[in-house]
Amino acid sequence: MDINYFENNLHTEIIKEIKTLEDFKIFHPSVTKLSKFEIDVDLDWSKSLSILSVNGIINFSLLFVNEFTNKEEEYSNSIDWSEEYCFSSNASSNSNIILGDRFNVLNYAIEQININLPYNLSNNNNDIIKKVCSNDVFFTEEEYNKNEQNKLDPRWNQLDQFNKKK
Repeated sequence: MDINYFENNLHTEIIKEIKTLEDFKIFHPSVTKLSKFEIDVDLDWSKSLSILSVNGIINFSLLFVNEFTNKEEEYSNSIDWSEEYCFSSNASSNSNIILGDRFNVLNYAIEQININLPYNLSNNNNDIIKKVCSNDVFFTEEEYNKNEQNKLDPRWNQLDQFNKKK
């Protein structure tokens, strides 16, 4: 879709499940395959501002290799997509600039997926990992915080020793 399309179609609704996924690239080191990709978006063109407003939702699933288990798992998510785009760099500084003269909604939706993917896709992303050596232990963040709260200040031990001498 180019600027002429939007000039003639001020509102466009796109509801689409994309079946051919091989052409889309997810830029994440653990991702092996995009397995589901659906969009439900409204495209609204403002003639006076020359801005394209995109509002909708992106649903997707992908397969990734879990760094902790080295097994392939599925990650699914939905992204609320609310952005403004423009064909000119003279527009608002809050708008994303469309490179070229065409707006490919699917490519920009994939960009939103890439931007919004967390680095750790596994469910155990709250773990604080320490090196596993002789006596090191794995803690969840909650266990670590509880353990830190229950530690005694070594200065109290010195005070106890002083009181025992009396």
